[in-house]
Amino acid sequence: MFARWVSEAKLLNTQHYVASATADERYAEANNAKPPKKIGRHLDLFDCVTCDKCIPVCPNDANFAYAPPRGQIPQATLRRIDGAWVWSEVEPTILTEKHQIANFADLCNECGNCDVFCPEDGGPYLAKPRFFASETQWRQSSDPQGFYLERTSAGDRMLGQYGGEELELRVAGDALTYRSKRLTVRFQRSDPAGTVSVDENGGGKGLADLEQIDLTICLIMDCLRQGVFDSGEINWVNMLSERSSQRS
Repeated sequence: MFARWVSEAKLLNTQHYVASATADERYAEANNAKPPKKIGRHLDLFDCVTCDKCIPVCPNDANFAYAPPRGQIPQATLRRIDGAWVWSEVEPTILTEKHQIANFADLCNECGNCDVFCPEDGGPYLAKPRFFASETQWRQSSDPQGFYLERTSAGDRMLGQYGGEELELRVAGDALTYRSKRLTVRFQRSDPAGTVSVDENGGGKGLADLEQIDLTICLIMDCLRQGVFDSGEINWVNMLSERSSQRS
């Protein structure tokens, strides 16, 4: 008997919702005949207009906000001078918005609804950094904007790719270790110029022909890592990582 009452209540509630939605001007055809206006600017990894429209319109709650802990990302290069690697920086990338937007790829079905409401071109689900819940899912995706991030008792580990090459960043306290297929770079965040070292990875082509190494993508990954893990905002990535570390 109770189950029948619940079923009838659901039917009555549905009829009420349909009548209410039909009468709501927000859903009227006259108010939805045209798509939202675009501003003629293309989305980038950072600093969209941060209108946050892509967050509530996602049917799966895949888009989320995060706040990097600093207002700029250094553009760093290692240059070989007299046989030694010398750290140099040019004008940093300045982050002007109060927070940034990311996508949790495991919940995103790429419906494109966030692109419809976004005033910029490119689609948040495609242009913004996409985080995966597991290393396996990240590897299966081959997404050029995709990352896998985990936090363990030994520190943080982040996987990404750039130019078709797999990259890994490990952070333990002040120490950063950045690996590509060819080389490994280590330095302390508090004194990168005074602590940087470069090693050839096994099976690499050697480093004799290298005159410089661009570390900007390494510092971008570190900025993403800090923003997602340490900004104080709860999101799918840091929540799942916390649960995983508790189980282990």
